[in-house]
Amino acid sequence: MGGDTVTDCSSLEGRDYKARLSYNPGKSNRKAPLAYGLESKILHTHHAKVADGIIYCRFSQLIQPPESVQPQFVRPLNAPIFILLASGVTRGKGNLNN
Repeated sequence: MGGDTVTDCSSLEGRDYKARLSYNPGKSNRKAPLAYGLESKILHTHHAKVADGIIYCRFSQLIQPPESVQPQFVRPLNAPIFILLASGVTRGKGNLNN
């Protein structure tokens, strides 16, 4: 793995769960470096909660991100995608501890 774009639902630093955009350089995970306010134009969290240890997250994402977004950070969704579920603790900067 590596070079993947990621849409996840996570809670950072004890804040509310929400959908976020990130990418995988190598075997790590980093927050997508987007201009201020751009992530909220691409991705919208409709509902997120934790109940009985299970995360429920409903979100919508633009099929085609704005042209200013580099494809290594957010790829268009009009191509085949693969779903991978993972869980773990996140560190303060949005990096996944594995």
